[in-house]
Amino acid sequence: MARGRSLTTLGFALAGAGALLLGAAVPAAARPAVHTPTARVVVSGLNNPRQVWRDRSGKLFVAEAGKGGTLCSGTGQDEQCIGATGSVARIHYPGTTVNGSFERVVTGLISGAGPDGSFATGADGVSTRNGKIYVQITWAPPDQIPAPLPSEQSGKLLRATSFHTPKIVADVSSVEFTTPNPDGYVDPTTGKPELDSNPYAVLALEGRQLVADAAGNDIIEVRPGHKPRVFAVLPQHGDPKTTDRQPTPTSLANGPDGTILVGELAHEEPGEGRVDVLSSSGRYLGFIGKGGTIADVPGGLTTITGVAYRSGQLYVSQLFSGGTEQTPGEITRISWTKHPTVTNFDVPFPAGIAVDPSRNVFVAAWSIAPSTGAFGAPNSSGQIWRVRF
Repeated sequence: MARGRSLTTLGFALAGAGALLLGAAVPAAARPAVHTPTARVVVSGLNNPRQVWRDRSGKLFVAEAGKGGTLCSGTGQDEQCIGATGSVARIHYPGTTVNGSFERVVTGLISGAGPDGSFATGADGVSTRNGKIYVQITWAPPDQIPAPLPSEQSGKLLRATSFHTPKIVADVSSVEFTTPNPDGYVDPTTGKPELDSNPYAVLALEGRQLVADAAGNDIIEVRPGHKPRVFAVLPQHGDPKTTDRQPTPTSLANGPDGTILVGELAHEEPGEGRVDVLSSSGRYLGFIGKGGTIADVPGGLTTITGVAYRSGQLYVSQLFSGGTEQTPGEITRISWTKHPTVTNFDVPFPAGIAVDPSRNVFVAAWSIAPSTGAFGAPNSSGQIWRVRF
């Protein structure tokens, strides 16, 4: 994915990659493994589900990017429709629910999507801590969000409790525009610093929150009483002055020994995705992927949209890897060793991922689809799957 993925452009960047992906939503067979993973649909009917978060009580929270709205501009493939249809969904018993129900505990969040509600962007990240729900909204230029929509949410980290109006915690996108070019990327056509912001995933920690800015190629730290600041800048894939091969972080998770895990979309180049490992202070420790300094994954990783870790196992969502030409996507389990064992399971357009103590893996499937489905394919609404490896 290239830079510049704001509220009104990210969905169509993905739509361009998925325009020819027309097919039915059926779980594909797993690749060879010790045993065959199995999957169950926990819930359906979500609107573009993205980051998935499991809280300490076992409830599952899902950031829904929404389905756009009725205020449209542009024509053809450039048409974009804006609304306040984003939300956060909660599932009470994800470990046992099959084809069950969910409740939307935060609503009224800004959303931009195609006319059919697909490939939305907006409320892309969610994490909880001490009863508070943190939601990250991506950024768009103010003139692209007409009244009476809540343009003040753009680029902001929000905090809410269930069924209450969220409040702004921090202006995450402001870091990109006030700190001198944190990632060092330069527009090759102008020779000037390339500034853009797309805050995407959030990780709520004790006393602070971390946000992955997919367009800024950095991780932003938010602390009470302080301005948001750069926590870490991810290493580029090449010289930032001569190449557009950028890390594009899309996901965050707690790793072993207090580390922070960051998943990269990595300019959508096959095999070039990485899971970066940071210390609790933001120091870069290495990466997992092709040629990884921490774990060398054969064949590498592609278009990472979700990461999770538990008990020596790393779980990764790959949006455009595996699957079929019609419904790409897979989740991957990687043992935390220098030369890991790897198990894959096909999931259509996966995004956020979480795992419980019983090693139930929860993943957002059909993450580019509204509740009405995508491409006319049956059973293709936004969903949460439970996978057992």
